[in-house]
Amino acid sequence: MEKPMVKLIDYNPEWISQFEDERKRIVDAVGDQIFVIEHIGSTAI
Repeated sequence: MEKPMVKLIDYNPEWISQFEDERKRIVDAVGDQIFVIEHIGSTAI
């Protein structure tokens, strides 16, 4: 079994638009059945 690898990288400002793109895909898929979608960090190790 291969050991998992943690890769630390610098902040990328494109992550904001990537989140918005993904949020839109989710809203388009489920419509008005969703109340809110929030990004809750991605720096946990």
